[in-house]
Amino acid sequence: MKKLAARILGIFFAFAFSFLVVAMTGPLLISSLDSSQGGRVSAATLPAPALVSPANGEAVTGGSVSFVWEAVEGAVDYKLVVSTSTKILDTTKYKCNVNTGGGDVTSYVDAGYLGNGMKYYWWVWAYAADGSYSDWSEVSANGRWFTNPPIQIGAPALISPGLGEAVSGGSIAFQWNAVEGAVDYLLVVSKSTRPLDTKTQKSAIRVGNVTGYTDTGYPANGTKYYWWVWAYNPSGVQSAWSEVSANGRWFTSLPIQIGAPALRSPGNGEALSGSSVLFQWNAVEGAVDYVLIVSRSERPLDPVTNKLA
Repeated sequence: MKKLAARILGIFFAFAFSFLVVAMTGPLLISSLDSSQGGRVSAATLPAPALVSPANGEAVTGGSVSFVWEAVEGAVDYKLVVSTSTKILDTTKYKCNVNTGGGDVTSYVDAGYLGNGMKYYWWVWAYAADGSYSDWSEVSANGRWFTNPPIQIGAPALISPGLGEAVSGGSIAFQWNAVEGAVDYLLVVSKSTRPLDTKTQKSAIRVGNVTGYTDTGYPANGTKYYWWVWAYNPSGVQSAWSEVSANGRWFTSLPIQIGAPALRSPGNGEALSGSSVLFQWNAVEGAVDYVLIVSRSERPLDPVTNKLA
């Protein structure tokens, strides 16, 4: 009889011990898994929301991203987590960890994205009124990723000098069309078709948020020049070289042309007496000197027949 009682007592203690272990470890286990979910206990009563946008693998440009998901029946809140890692418990990689605050709120706009090509992963949990939330296995299966590439900016269309134009004088006025989103422009002028060759560059100037620049120091000797303009956005992204190159132009730097004086006297074919002749002509705008040539032939550059040069 004593042996039977001892057996019954042993079974009772074993059962009590097992019950104690479950009662002690159950909440602790749930609590540890729930540490990233704000301490809420999950009975996994709600399905995980289906994610709408950004689409899986989508390239999203700009500094803000609009997240959208489908509503879950019975949900009173949603949690959005955006991370640069697939490890959801690594909070150091979180970009965003927010509760939207209502079952009817199925979108959230998150800002502060750098446009540097970073890859992001995102998940959404649905929460019920009793604090339970979507099971991680479903949330993980619905998860998506996207990239945040740089915002592209077009190349300016060049206005002047025109393609192949002959420009006289020692200064050149460059003009181009504005590019939407640009905050700065780079003007490069070169004697070669290689804009990055510093040996042949005439100018490489960041001119600011303007669409024109006057550059000086041109030799006015027939030299051929090539020119290009890059646009820059606030993130420092510049126009693609393929577009800049396609828009590039060239011109030649010619001497400043000056007119010839109209001769006044002696008149054409006039007969003059005496040993001296008074020559007169009209002034030419911009002239600082004149050369008078008198010759016995129609060849003014023939020194044999020149009387005066």
